[in-house]
This record gives sequence, C-alpha cells and structure tokens, in this order.
Amino acid sequence: MRRRQGPDVLPVTLERRRLYILPTGAGVAFGMLLFLMLLAGLNYGNSLALFLTFSLTAFALVAMQQCHRNLLGIAVIAASAPPVFARTTGAVHLTLANPAHLERARLEAAVPEVAAVAADLPPHERQRLELPLPARTRGIVRIDRLRLATAHPFGLFRGTRAARAPGLGRRRTSGWGCGRFATGTRPARSTGRPTRARRRCWSRNTARRDRSCTCSTSRN
Repeated sequence: MRRRQGPDVLPVTLERRRLYILPTGAGVAFGMLLFLMLLAGLNYGNSLALFLTFSLTAFALVAMQQCHRNLLGIAVIAASAPPVFARTTGAVHLTLANPAHLERARLEAAVPEVAAVAADLPPHERQRLELPLPARTRGIVRIDRLRLATAHPFGLFRGTRAARAPGLGRRRTSGWGCGRFATGTRPARSTGRPTRARRRCWSRNTARRDRSCTCSTSRN
C-alpha cells in the first residue's frame, strides 16, 4: 500500500478514498444482536421484531456515515519531533485544522505502540497536539506513520487514516553528549567529581556522510 500510494507531503487533507472504516468490538456485538433479532423475527413471523431490527440497522448505517464524515476533510498542517535525551519521553507536535463548518469530536492521533491522544476540533480552527514518543535507546527513533482515527459518535465503527511524512522518517535521540548534536555532563561519581561526557559520532554511516564530525574523548 505504501509503495503504491507513496509518502504523504504536508499539508495532508484526509480524502474519501484513503479513509478506512471497520467495526469496533461494540459494533461487532451490535451486528450479532441484529442478526439474532432478524432470525427470531423471521422464525416467529413477528412484524414488530422485524421493524425494530430494520430500524436499528438503519441507525447503524447512519452511525457509520457520521463516523466517516467526522474524519473527512481534516487537514494535517505540520508535524515535527525535536531531539530529546535517551531514556526519556519526547513529543511529536502535530497540527490539525478543521476547514468545515461542523465540529469534529473525539479525534484521535497516535504514533505506533503509543496510546492515542484525543481532541475536539471546533469549526475553522487549528489545534496543536503533543503525541508522546518514548526514546528508549540512544540513536535514531523511526516514526513509520502517524495514525488518525475516530469512533464518534456511538463507538460502533472506527474510521482510520495512516499518514507517513518524509520529514518524520527519522528522529535523533541523544545521550550524555553525542558529537555535534548534543552535549551534556554525566552524573557525579561517588567521589563527587563530575566528568565530561564522551563525544561520539552517531554512527559509521553518519561519519561517512559528514567528514567534519570527529570523535574524541576527553576527561577533566
């Protein structure tokens, strides 16, 4: 899918053909209930049971259309992730815009393997979200995609759109002093004397690309 559609270029507007809708757990249970009601109504020839079943089915179809409309037309204006220190939690700054006259409720944005952040977008307004991004190790944190979703209004269906921006493909995390990207001081040893952090290059590939990056070690 990514090879066929290619990366997204900001700003990105959520179009109709790139929105995917699937039933939630509550939606699957609701569908099974409707199926049982249909079987019972047909078995006993109960017109009221059949009327109620078809009415609830129409209600589910309207809920699916409302869920799709709640996500349609949302614009992703900007996305950035500044460098952070290793073993800390950074943030992806995501700016969303609502160009429509309707309020967009319960919009969810998240990066992979991290809990989503929900927000409401008023009409013709922009809002900036901060998505948590854990930096467990030193080096490059890869952000494969950003996921936008909504289960509004009744939680029976979930509309999803995954966006991949080229500028978010890589984000650096720094430890205690890493070359020209960050500098720092390690915690003091038991003797109480602080030491100066080792300066390192990010990787052999970075050193090959940038010959001005030199690696040295110095102590006080």
